[in-house]
Amino acid sequence: MVVRIRITRGTSVAGLKPAISSVLTLVAVVCFIVGIWILCAGLGWAGSFVLRSGVLSHWQIWMGIGVAAQLCSFRLNRPVAWRGQS
Repeated sequence: MVVRIRITRGTSVAGLKPAISSVLTLVAVVCFIVGIWILCAGLGWAGSFVLRSGVLSHWQIWMGIGVAAQLCSFRLNRPVAWRGQS
């Protein structure tokens, strides 16, 4: 019995892009929910938030992280444009 192992140069991570993009979308949704919770807690519409002081106690930080995660997710889903193609 002869077993041949073919090793190619470079590792393709193209198969991981959809999985990473899906996880980033979930992270963005959670960040938006936490941001809305903090905003509503500040207005008195919801119960108090777990973090009462520090950087992560501000809704702007959570919304910013959510926007950044969603932008990264969109960027991963974008098709690759090769040179010479329009």
